[in-house]
Amino acid sequence: EKDQVDELTYRRIDGEKKWVITEECMKIKEDGKTFAPGNLTVVKELPGYKHAIDWFIEKGYKLRYSGGMAPDVYHIFHKQQGVFLYPGIKEKKIAKLRVLYECAPISFLVEKAGGKSTDGHHPVLDTIVDSYEMRCPIYLGSSNDIDRVDKFIKDAEEEKSSERAE
Repeated sequence: EKDQVDELTYRRIDGEKKWVITEECMKIKEDGKTFAPGNLTVVKELPGYKHAIDWFIEKGYKLRYSGGMAPDVYHIFHKQQGVFLYPGIKEKKIAKLRVLYECAPISFLVEKAGGKSTDGHHPVLDTIVDSYEMRCPIYLGSSNDIDRVDKFIKDAEEEKSSERAE
């Protein structure tokens, strides 16, 4: 059993269709240069997410967003860096991606390749799933960048909590 991420491609070889390894031991660097932000309509309601987007722009990260998780994560694997960000607001049930079919499997691969994934509060792979259709926000990719995003989100939530307490 290998503890790594390999890319497989379905090909015809000598008249037979086979899965072949086309890239072995894919890795994701700790720091990225690209970011793929989704659902920008929620930045007014999620100041931590807005702060993260502003930070990526300010630092000169290259915007890369296809509108889909699979192509953006494929890009992260092949460039060996970058982040995919798709926020959500749990109270309003604004989260599009399903934990069992999208978030957890992709998070597993990203983490095996050296990256990180979070829902803004804890690692996606620590999520306790309570239904087949359960959805969650997801931030994944280069580990240092995901740590920053996590911090922006938590700091904004703490600030909001302290404002309410006053």
